Amino acid sequence: MLLLTGNMYGYYHDLTGYVYDANNQPLPFVNVFVKEAEIGVSTDINGKYHFELQEGTYEVIFSMVGYKEQHVQITLTKDVVRNVYMQEDIQGIEAVEVRVKRRDPGFEIIKKAVKNKKKYQNQFESSTCEAYIKAGELGDEIKKEKKKPSRWDKWQKPDTTTSDTVKKITLADLPQKSFVEVQLTRHWQAPNKIKEIVGAYEERGEEDYLYYLSTTEANFDFYDNLLVVQGLTETPIISPLSITGAMAYKFKYLGSYKEDGLTINKIKVSPRATGNVLFEGTIEIIEDLWNIRRLDLRLGKGSTNMFDKFGVQQEYMMLDDSIWVLKTQQFDYQTKSGRTVFNGQTKVKFFNWVINPEFKKRFFSNELGVVTEEAYERDSSYWESIRPEPLTPEEQRFIAYTDSVRELKESEAYLDSMQAVANKVTLRKLFIDGITIVDHKKEKRIYLSSIGGMVEPFQVGGFRVGYWASYYKKFDKKRTIYLYGYPNYGFRNKDLKGSGNIVWKYDPFREGYFRIRASREFDMINPYDAYINILRRNNYFQNEKVYIANSIELFNGFYSHISTTLAHRTSVSDYKIGSLSDGFFNDNDFKDFEAHNAFYTSFGFSYSYKQKYVRQPYEKVVLGSKFPTVGMDYRKGWKGVFGSPLDFDYLEFYVRHKVKMGVGGTSQFRVLSGKFLNRDSVPLIDYKYQRMGDPVIYTDPLTTYQLLERTFPTFDWFLEGHYVHHFNGALVNKFPLIKKTRIRLVAGGGALLARDNNYRHIEAFAGAERVFKIARERFRVGLYVATSESNYTAVNGSFKVSVEYFNRKNQSWGF
Repeated sequence: MLLLTGNMYGYYHDLTGYVYDANNQPLPFVNVFVKEAEIGVSTDINGKYHFELQEGTYEVIFSMVGYKEQHVQITLTKDVVRNVYMQEDIQGIEAVEVRVKRRDPGFEIIKKAVKNKKKYQNQFESSTCEAYIKAGELGDEIKKEKKKPSRWDKWQKPDTTTSDTVKKITLADLPQKSFVEVQLTRHWQAPNKIKEIVGAYEERGEEDYLYYLSTTEANFDFYDNLLVVQGLTETPIISPLSITGAMAYKFKYLGSYKEDGLTINKIKVSPRATGNVLFEGTIEIIEDLWNIRRLDLRLGKGSTNMFDKFGVQQEYMMLDDSIWVLKTQQFDYQTKSGRTVFNGQTKVKFFNWVINPEFKKRFFSNELGVVTEEAYERDSSYWESIRPEPLTPEEQRFIAYTDSVRELKESEAYLDSMQAVANKVTLRKLFIDGITIVDHKKEKRIYLSSIGGMVEPFQVGGFRVGYWASYYKKFDKKRTIYLYGYPNYGFRNKDLKGSGNIVWKYDPFREGYFRIRASREFDMINPYDAYINILRRNNYFQNEKVYIANSIELFNGFYSHISTTLAHRTSVSDYKIGSLSDGFFNDNDFKDFEAHNAFYTSFGFSYSYKQKYVRQPYEKVVLGSKFPTVGMDYRKGWKGVFGSPLDFDYLEFYVRHKVKMGVGGTSQFRVLSGKFLNRDSVPLIDYKYQRMGDPVIYTDPLTTYQLLERTFPTFDWFLEGHYVHHFNGALVNKFPLIKKTRIRLVAGGGALLARDNNYRHIEAFAGAERVFKIARERFRVGLYVATSESNYTAVNGSFKVSVEYFNRKNQSWGF
């Protein structure tokens, strides 16, 4: 009875930890079961598990196919962190082997390779090697018959090229479309520290569609259980040499051959009928040593975000001390666009290996790579001296062409001629494109809008005309200044408005920006409202303001911003308006309020702990962090300053993160909380609004609600949370017919708790998404069903649709 009472009223504690294999590699998808509580979970992609249990003693069972089951006794009197190391049980793989009358020797060979793979994972503690990367793309185009040039075509810029070399060859005549060479030194230390120093980099053509231009881009180590390939696939890929590889793959022996006194076994690898993103092809395993000699594997169609087809080849070599290292790595990839097939290939050669070098303390850090200033200045003689193999005839021809074009385009005569063409005023520029004035010597550019761009027929308050002008100048170390303005006049109300802006990028490496904006224009009371409300007239007012802001990264991962605004706000309720949009809305009148000055300041920061990055000359390429990003924003209205009646203090905190859960998919969450600490005088323009859901349109689930019934302000503490999980085929791949459709499932939800009116809202959604290709770009179309309930409304439901674009530069979807 006393024990029962203790369980009923005992305190709850967290039991957390990580599960690793014998090589300190995290193990995802381990089954963790608490016997007494009869509850269980699976470890995430990082091998982490978590329970919330009452005080007491528990037996926790850790199990996974291919590993010996472990039983751990844990007593909870406080929060406990318990890490577990599991031992491989190679015989356990046979439990999932498909039984046949005669066992194929391919499986036995793979099983021996799996049993010995930790020897090749732990050959050395550190290494240094050099690498040469050569990437290019060929476009196989089916040419169409040439049409007569139209009048529109004649308006295009004339060809001012005068070089005989360029006249003989045009880019359209060459199959080669892009070509990049990279020379680097790669430093590595166990378990996963890396630093890459790029000593030479040459780009010809566009590199946007080339893959693997840096060894930091992905790690194709087939001795690992899972290959986490950021951007290429949504989920990690199970390696054929995974301890559970027999659950995902079939193996067939194709024979053997002799090479350098070694017997090489060739094994065919193919996916089983159901599964996730998997390889097919061949792996060659050395007899007796049981390590990889070569492999040639490819992913199935539709497996990647970036390409229609993708394959990888690797070859290993033995060093003098019997250590096996990667010698070559090659990627072949293909995309199609209309009548053109683009075939890309990246070759990587590794050489000059140094095993177990000693590195200085703190040599490895969050800086994964450095591109030296000299890397972009290497000449042709340098490349000829370091290339490990000669260029192909197509590559030589392409380089000769691009070098001749570059030489021409860098000549004073060409730059002057192009400047003359750019600065020449034509009818097309005057009426459609706008006028550009370029000075290539001073690296500055002026733009003046066209006559056609002056007209704005659908502005608030009726028809307006305006003129856009900008000035851009580039300085040394990639610093820039950008000035632009837009004065405009409204005929119906005879009012003059406009804005002027200065953006000074003074520290490109730390994203240092200084901004000034002075304007008299229509502004939105709630610019983050639902789309249907943004169009309403009662969301607009006239704002005359001066805005000054500065933002910069103070230290790695810590970004700060500060701004000051002085404004004079007036209602436009007396404006003359048209009736074009009145048929869409009820109560479509301007909001009437007393005119007032407003002076307020804002300060905030965001911090991503252990943010990884690559250092470019004068720039920084951020690679993200495995830890959540936390942030804070503080806004204050200053009473009496410049006659401002504002008197408020608003504070807000947030945390967001993206978690990869292996083959189980990807989860993202965002939690936000805030409050007016002081709200003695808060005009409606400065309210904190909760955004209603949009009809039909599925919006970013991490920043918006799908079914919040209305937009309303919150003044006291509120807590909102958003969560979305993309299964990335983890569910539908179990059904072969559905898998062929390449439909992916997604689910998530949101919640809002607000002290104002004791408001509570909760919603959930689920949907199906499919990736489509338009030209060479990827788009994701989704159809969803959402449901919600609050303490003020009954259960509600709706269908939603969305279209997203895949950002190749960031290798990610919008949401």
